[in-house]
Amino acid sequence: MIMSLNVSRSTIISPRLVIRGDTDLDQPRITAFFNRDNQDYTHKDLGVPIKDEGYDHKSATSFFKYLKTRLTAKNTLFYLIYKKGGPNTIIGCAYLMTANKKEIGMHYYILPSFRGHRYGQEAQMGIIKHASKHNKDVQFIAQMKDDKNKSSRNILLKNGYRPMGKRLPTKNRFVVQRGVLTFQRGPA
Repeated sequence: MIMSLNVSRSTIISPRLVIRGDTDLDQPRITAFFNRDNQDYTHKDLGVPIKDEGYDHKSATSFFKYLKTRLTAKNTLFYLIYKKGGPNTIIGCAYLMTANKKEIGMHYYILPSFRGHRYGQEAQMGIIKHASKHNKDVQFIAQMKDDKNKSSRNILLKNGYRPMGKRLPTKNRFVVQRGVLTFQRGPA
């Protein structure tokens, strides 16, 4: 049985970032996000498995439409990551999904031009604190990562994640358990 996420779309504030739930008015900003740096953002960038259903996956608008149809389920929340103190520019996105009663899956993506400044680590920690604050029954927060992405692996290890591979290969699955990482209350 899949439980619904007990997480509001409230704003998460970290020292350098503002992370907030998206609204329907965000579509133009998200389209610009996917087109930024003239990169071709595909489904692999966000870890979303795509079945060919007529979407043009190279088009940011089409890909955003795909994401919105998949991420509007009751068990999924989509967040936008902004850099604090600057213009209203999206530097990344993240989403949370419930996998089962005791596990939340988390995926995030930071634009290439903002990588290497620890924004991913900061966003990940803010989302972990927020999700654990609102979901007391959840014992695990899991995040999948690509084998080739060593920086993502390092971010996970720095945030208290440890490899766990009972259902999937150990090198691809990381979970953080309550007690392994001390969760502090996020901003009100």
